[in-house]
Amino acid sequence: MDAPRSRTDWAGVGLGLAVASLAAFQMLKLAPALPLLIAEYGYGRVLAGAMMSVYAVAALVFSLLAGGLLARRPWTTLAAALGCFVAGNLATLLWPNSGALVLVARGVEGVGYAVLGIAGPVISIRSAAERHHSFVAGVAAVWVPVGQITALVAARFTLADAGWQALWWLSLALVALLAFWLVVRRDSVREAMSAIASGGAARWSRRERAALWVGAVTFGLWSGQYIAFMTWLPDHFVDRGVAPENAAVLNLVPVMGVAISCLLTGWLARHVRYGGLFVAATLSQVPVWLFADALPPGPGLVAIAFFGLACGVTPTLLFALPPRVLGAQRVSPAAFAPLMAGRNLGILGAPPAAGWIIGMGGWELMGPVFGAITLVAALGGGLMAHLAQRR
Repeated sequence: MDAPRSRTDWAGVGLGLAVASLAAFQMLKLAPALPLLIAEYGYGRVLAGAMMSVYAVAALVFSLLAGGLLARRPWTTLAAALGCFVAGNLATLLWPNSGALVLVARGVEGVGYAVLGIAGPVISIRSAAERHHSFVAGVAAVWVPVGQITALVAARFTLADAGWQALWWLSLALVALLAFWLVVRRDSVREAMSAIASGGAARWSRRERAALWVGAVTFGLWSGQYIAFMTWLPDHFVDRGVAPENAAVLNLVPVMGVAISCLLTGWLARHVRYGGLFVAATLSQVPVWLFADALPPGPGLVAIAFFGLACGVTPTLLFALPPRVLGAQRVSPAAFAPLMAGRNLGILGAPPAAGWIIGMGGWELMGPVFGAITLVAALGGGLMAHLAQRR
């Protein structure tokens, strides 16, 4: 077992954030482009939702394998993940009129997402000294809003003039930049990647295993309601007469809240009870589902801003679960694999289900359904926190 770090390798923390944020961008670039794709190519809402959730199909298959692949052949695995992004983006640019082919292309991108989504948080957390674990857990959790903010800002400045294709070309440029950075900084990258160790699951106690899998179920429920909200919020704004590029700006409101809250939670978690903070933050998201759609524009915008702030707490505490349960020196990709599998299940089911629910009864029906799911996630988090108490 490695000795505990006495100093935080901030370059390693930044590397993990960059790797994972690219994965988040690749997945979430679809949401601001969906209204244009639906209008131009006639995609149905269930198919459009599946284009988001198909990432989870690939990720579910590869999440439990990604840890071992990264441990045995980190460079080959990372290169293959970047290659999946290139292939998927190019296929969509070439044949966007085929909804089935775009769905497959998104699935290919999802393989890369599965690899980078595990590699990033592990690299960040294994690069941190003990005193910085809570803060770095917040940094590790911010990868999704960083990727989403990048997509939304790019959409604001490109959709009106360059169309949805600009986001896909930007995706390819970001892949090239990250590949170049990995090559230029190969020595420091090799040092950071050497912290990734496979295995560890066989040494978990029953309580540790139960805590991680209850956390996985909780992550699945919570991430499902979150990705449903973020996938369909731009489309909801467009249905109310907002231009697609302006809908992307409005969608930044909750996402900025998530990013800020992730970082603040890393500090707050050191001073507040883990379980109480998790349950309170997740419960506070339920009323937004129930009432935000009925509020006037001003209060409604305040409600979704609050939703974003609350949503930053939940994933930060979930990403902090493995070191809390196992101790930092036993954290490995195997410890994150259950959490990512649960998260991917939520992503798999929620967007197309939400699209179907919206078609049946609009956001008036969607709110109570996903509010109930969020409530169950809060209760699951309470059990998870109880099991996570190290004995």
